[in-house]
Amino acid sequence: MTEEKPEEVQEEYEATEIVYESYLASAYYALNAVDDIDLEMVSFTDRSRIKAIKRKSLKIIHECISVMHDELFAVS
Repeated sequence: MTEEKPEEVQEEYEATEIVYESYLASAYYALNAVDDIDLEMVSFTDRSRIKAIKRKSLKIIHECISVMHDELFAVS
């Protein structure tokens, strides 16, 4: 029975790591999708959407990196 617990912990860690990686990738792709759009050439509504995408994507990246940093450099 003690052999099952370490495997379960390892699977849980891998699943969490995959979630962070997919969040980071999605946020990165969203930033790249709107990065080259000229804000002067789009409507006010689209400009607001683009700014919101950038703001939210940066926040996702910041949060994921912070969690990953805390996991890597946790004081034991």
